[in-house]
Amino acid sequence: MTVDGCLIQSQGKAKCDYIIIVCNTQKQEDSSNREFFDNVYFVELKGRDFLHAVDQLTQTINDFKSQVNGKLFARIVLSKVSKPEVIKVDAKVVRLKKILKQYGGNLEYKSKVYDTDNV
Repeated sequence: MTVDGCLIQSQGKAKCDYIIIVCNTQKQEDSSNREFFDNVYFVELKGRDFLHAVDQLTQTINDFKSQVNGKLFARIVLSKVSKPEVIKVDAKVVRLKKILKQYGGNLEYKSKVYDTDNV
């Protein structure tokens, strides 16, 4: 599902690009009739600003985590940098990883930067 401009239309709010929902074959509902899902993947496509991607994912996860009865995962796809410097030490990254760990998930990132020597 597209989040930015679809599920969340506010221009002033940080949000990730996509949510991928892995549903159980049997829907579960609580007393408020909200559906719960097994696993939810929050995905942000980003050029090089890794920390902005972390901010967007954190905000979106905080908005949706109460509706998820399962594991939460965050994924960042970088297109212009292969290895962000701040991945292990920045407080924002540590905070996001802590939230995800509470929900049985994790943060992963991949790069699609091509080295001309390897093409």
